[in-house]
Amino acid sequence: MNVFLTILAGVSVFVIGQFILKFIIDPILEFKRVIGEIAHSLIEYADVYTSPGIRAEDLNNKIMSEFRKLSSKLQAHMHLIPAYRWCASVFFLPKLEKIIVASRGLIYLSNTVSKDRDEQGLRNHVRANEIQEALGIYIPDDVRIPNEHRD
Repeated sequence: MNVFLTILAGVSVFVIGQFILKFIIDPILEFKRVIGEIAHSLIEYADVYTSPGIRAEDLNNKIMSEFRKLSSKLQAHMHLIPAYRWCASVFFLPKLEKIIVASRGLIYLSNTVSKDRDEQGLRNHVRANEIQEALGIYIPDDVRIPNEHRD
């Protein structure tokens, strides 16, 4: 009987551990990967979104699609995390309100990458800063600002 209870306890611990891993930890790690992808895109495309309308149309379309995709992935991965508000406080994830700010900011950048309007590059830079702040991403300004916009 003792052996049976030991095996049952071991199996139960394994099953509970796998449940926590698959339904809580894995979605959180995927969510953090999406935040990493957003940081990557904010750096990689800074020269384009801070100088909108001067790049080739196919590059603008690629970047527009990328920012929109990242906004969608951010929302989707957040919804995969059960009890997000609780998990956010336990695992130091951005609050729900911050996710909404970042998602809207990415859509804004997607919509304005190819628009050459007065001060649009500056507005895009400010929006990128809001995304960074909302998601807890640190990117030094000298990395994101293209040479033509530096003082």
